[in-house]
Amino acid sequence: MHASGSRASDRVAGLVGLVLSIAVGAVFALVLLASLRSEEARLYEASRMVATSIAQSISDVVQRAVQVGIPIKDLTGVDPYLSGIIDANEEVDAVAISDANGEILFRAGKPAEETEADAVSVPVAVGNRTVGRILVTPKFVAVATVRHDIAALALASSILAGLLGGLWFRLHRLEEIDLPSARLVVACRAAARGNFADYSSPPENSPLRRLGTRIARLTAPVRRKARDAYALADEILAIDVTGAFTSRVQDALAPLSAYRFDHLTQPYRRAGWGGWIVLPMLVAAEATAPLVGNFMADRIGPEPIAQLYVGGGFIAEALGRLLAIPVVLLIAARLPRAGMVAGLLLAAVGIGSTYWNHDPYQFAVARFAAGFGIWLAAWSALTREGTARRLPWRAALLLLCAWGIGPVLGALIAEFFGRRMAFLITGIATAILALVCLTQPWRGTSRASLSWRGPPLPALLALVAVMAVTVAWLQIHVALFMPIRYSLLALHFALAGAAMSVPWWTGLRLQLPVSASIALAAVVAYLLAPVPVWPISVAVGFGFGAVIAGLGAQGFRMASATAMIAGFMLAGIASVVGFILNLEPLSIVCVLAAALVLTAAATSARTGARRTQPSTQSG
Repeated sequence: MHASGSRASDRVAGLVGLVLSIAVGAVFALVLLASLRSEEARLYEASRMVATSIAQSISDVVQRAVQVGIPIKDLTGVDPYLSGIIDANEEVDAVAISDANGEILFRAGKPAEETEADAVSVPVAVGNRTVGRILVTPKFVAVATVRHDIAALALASSILAGLLGGLWFRLHRLEEIDLPSARLVVACRAAARGNFADYSSPPENSPLRRLGTRIARLTAPVRRKARDAYALADEILAIDVTGAFTSRVQDALAPLSAYRFDHLTQPYRRAGWGGWIVLPMLVAAEATAPLVGNFMADRIGPEPIAQLYVGGGFIAEALGRLLAIPVVLLIAARLPRAGMVAGLLLAAVGIGSTYWNHDPYQFAVARFAAGFGIWLAAWSALTREGTARRLPWRAALLLLCAWGIGPVLGALIAEFFGRRMAFLITGIATAILALVCLTQPWRGTSRASLSWRGPPLPALLALVAVMAVTVAWLQIHVALFMPIRYSLLALHFALAGAAMSVPWWTGLRLQLPVSASIALAAVVAYLLAPVPVWPISVAVGFGFGAVIAGLGAQGFRMASATAMIAGFMLAGIASVVGFILNLEPLSIVCVLAAALVLTAAATSARTGARRTQPSTQSG
């Protein structure tokens, strides 16, 4: 078991996140419901005013017909006219026309017994005489919409709080308990084998700090005596020109050759591991994930060509990320701080400039800059020394920040401040992170963490498939083909983010093709049958998280990064092809992902068969 993979810490962090999520959700629900009650009367009155306005409009039309001598009961084409009004106004539940005695002559919408109590009445007057009445029943859509938004906001906020709390607590346990414990165990085992090198615990506020320091002090005299003996031997050999004492000195030092008394070449850094700055980087980078698709479609391109623009934007961002990989390989090992700062500044410009953007080509350039910049910054940060000791949980924390916390936070900002302001705020936050990078303590790194060698081919194929399905569902379909309500978008990403964390909290590990198949099967079920959308987001998130959990540390090799980019680009290409061929992009992605998953399963099966053949033959 890896030092940072403590199962007890996983379970405790998951419990902390769950308790915090429930507490925050309850508080948010109470506060928002209290505010709703104070606003319900105003919302009901606003709906009645809309219904009154529609009724007055119908009354004017009927009044003109009566004035030219047509009785109300003899009017023609009334039923289609009233049905058209209901279809054109979502605030209207039913419309009816009655005579002066209250007898209903024409009606469209729900039955009278369901709507009569809430109906708004406007008279049809000719001179001083009332010849009929227009009855319009409001649907009170605004009240229902606000209630749904409040529920979505409360649930999304609670999940966001749970993810943040669980992530922080797991990070705290990792740095303060798990890694110091692992260092202490290594030091004790090394001392038992005669290795007296200085493996003292780092001086953070850890419960094991005093014990580790005490062990280092106890072994210090042994190391000091050994150094004195070696120094004396060196002095004797230096003046022993004839070599008369060489053999005797070597025989005297022979018993010490089985032990080690060296020092660490570099002391542990007291400020902790600075590589965790990649977490807020990914939060800022992916905060606009729910907004990109609907922004392009709503503000730039009219239907149906919006689908083409959306695909182009995602392809441009994928190309930016792809171009960042060779740049990282060239400069990250030599100038990692420069890569982080330059990447964040470029991403800040690409994200923040969307506030003033109205052209699809400019938006594509902005997404290219954002993708290139944030990928360059993130991978430059991930080359920091110390990552090897944090590999298993590094994948989990990065995943939760990029696909859980970031998008939910961005959608909530858009809900309260507007979509364009969300881009601007995210861009400013990214620029501030670039300044923070300048203050980070730094040590050199090596190319070892930039190895291109990644997981086997079946794993890469499963990663491409699940990435394509996840992007196509959450970032394109949910954000583009559903109503633009940011509270609901936040809830979709929150549910997916919570589901992504399940494999780490529970320790569940599945075969990668199986994990990818879970996400794929959920989307296929949505396409084939009228199933609710919320379980689809949960299943997609779980499948994606299970694939990343199965990859572990290999999920953040350069080959895996390229596979993620390929899946991202595949979703964008499907949107473009869907526009050209007049097909549903989600269906295209499912077909391609199914082919990749089947290929991955077949390749994995053949590999397993080859491995079992030698053992069978030898048996």
